[in-house]
Amino acid sequence: MRPERLIECSGIRSDAEASVWDLIVRPAWAHGEMHLGAGRIVGEVLSQVTFDALSSDSTPFPTNGTVTQEQVRTAEVWFYPEPGTPGDATKLDTVALDIAGRAQRDAQLVKFRGLLKLDDSWLSDQNAGSRGNQSITDIRKVRGIEAELFPTEGGVLELAFDVRRLLRGADFASLSGDKSDADGTKILTPGKAGDQVMTNLYQGLHEVDQTYSVRWVLP
Repeated sequence: MRPERLIECSGIRSDAEASVWDLIVRPAWAHGEMHLGAGRIVGEVLSQVTFDALSSDSTPFPTNGTVTQEQVRTAEVWFYPEPGTPGDATKLDTVALDIAGRAQRDAQLVKFRGLLKLDDSWLSDQNAGSRGNQSITDIRKVRGIEAELFPTEGGVLELAFDVRRLLRGADFASLSGDKSDADGTKILTPGKAGDQVMTNLYQGLHEVDQTYSVRWVLP
């Protein structure tokens, strides 16, 4: 199996429900979130999907999306909590990433597993009401994914996710102090104060360059 996963967003329809994916055309400004203006939504897929990032098979969203035939510049992915969860909830049990594997260098082998939840444990330490104060919504967004495409009738939107980018720079030797299962599998410590590997996973999940790629595919 290859460490890249395709997610297929098919069809054009207007009766979608709750958003996980927005295609956004936006001007660039030297201010604001990630130096991007508010932009203009020209398409969206309003449903959630869970997928195996190591499978080469594509996973369609359960509902069709909506799109206009306009040039798309960038894309946006949101990691939503379970359906029905209030949008401003900070104490969450929804898992954004469930990962397990083995890392080996020379004779050293480290087995690991972990659950990444985008909850308030990742929020920056800032005084309430201060300029630029981070919100729980901010850490669920991945904005500014390069998506230079022009949607046409009959095509599908395809999102590729490369799990290798999440582990770039991870230091598995640093897990020596983490708790372990009975078989010695290291349990990654979540949150901003967690271990170095979990921090790499969090940062990689939010990295737009090469973690995500988007294209419009015609039959």
